[in-house]
Amino acid sequence: MFSETLAPLFQTFKQRKDTFSLGICNGCQLMTLIGWVGSFDESTVKQIVDVADVVLLQNKSERFR
Repeated sequence: MFSETLAPLFQTFKQRKDTFSLGICNGCQLMTLIGWVGSFDESTVKQIVDVADVVLLQNKSERFR
């Protein structure tokens, strides 16, 4: 999302009709960061934390939950 080179590649892949994406563990984190999990306003991706309805942050126990 923050790379002018990679963002269009991710969007092209996401818009393909013949692909399936499954994010497990770090894959889920990546898919959340690039906006594939939840929804956000793509016109304001620079402020992703302010506009995303799903954000993965470090928890107090510092353990996977």
